[in-house]
Amino acid sequence: MSQQVSTQGIAQAASEGGDWANAVNTDKICDDASLNTITRVINVSICGSLEELSSGGAGRTKWAPVEGKHVQVFGTDVQNELGMDNGTAMNALRSVTVLNARILQSRSTFPVPLGVNVSCLPKNEIVETGDKYVYCVLPESKINTPYDLFKAGSDLSASQQWRAMYKNYNSTNLETEGILDVKACPYIFVNDSHPVIAVLRVNQDLIGQHVDSMPKVDNEWRKISRSVFHQCCSALRQQILNKLATHDLTNFQVEIERVGGQDWLDLEDLNIVRARIGEKIPINATNEQITDIEERESRRFISTPYEYHARIELTYELEH
Repeated sequence: MSQQVSTQGIAQAASEGGDWANAVNTDKICDDASLNTITRVINVSICGSLEELSSGGAGRTKWAPVEGKHVQVFGTDVQNELGMDNGTAMNALRSVTVLNARILQSRSTFPVPLGVNVSCLPKNEIVETGDKYVYCVLPESKINTPYDLFKAGSDLSASQQWRAMYKNYNSTNLETEGILDVKACPYIFVNDSHPVIAVLRVNQDLIGQHVDSMPKVDNEWRKISRSVFHQCCSALRQQILNKLATHDLTNFQVEIERVGGQDWLDLEDLNIVRARIGEKIPINATNEQITDIEERESRRFISTPYEYHARIELTYELEH
């Protein structure tokens, strides 16, 4: 049975409002003056026929910034104007606090209900299959009255403090950033700034000594057991990162699917088509004529191009 790892020394500031005692030196903590509050309106467009969306894979049902343009989309005006190093600017985007999100306008010509997910927002809308979405869209609908998708709670201290001290680390890159992986070896070299080092400062029993007494390679890398490293990462993710309101905007995307995960080509035994073509069937039509009309309209139904457009307003905090 693996030993339980405590992150109490790291997390206690979230409830006490103080420094993350015993985890890092307090001179590493940035104050809130280093944060920018930014509002961006993201214009999302996803288009295609049901046939194209079914055969085109996930790429046809997602919207995301053009590769390499995330800084222009989400970065500060200062970063864009001064041409800040793209790597530095991208790192800042990997740990932002989302404060508010709203739908300003949306329009769907899709003839079926859509479930929409936005990568940095919680899924609070649920359908009968148990599938969860950030929000759902009714068939052939239009919205011009803004409404909230998300509002952050009043206590953001944990997120702000994590970002101030560990701005380059998040749940996605915790096992890859700030390490030198020695293949086929039972140990990993971990940078002294990695949050795992902070965990080991309050869990000395995991390594049998105080981590600061361990020798450093090139004055910045500590040799840590691979199993201990992954155990600490797991504790950080479960006890802290999964509870923080920080998000990685370099992975921002909006994705649509048919509500309940139905296949785009599922016509529910032609009930959807029949409901739309009732007036097109002559009163005295034969069964053969009805079948021909249904086949023709079914083909038109799945091959017609449809569109979903949305203006999503996102307000978030970003470090300078």
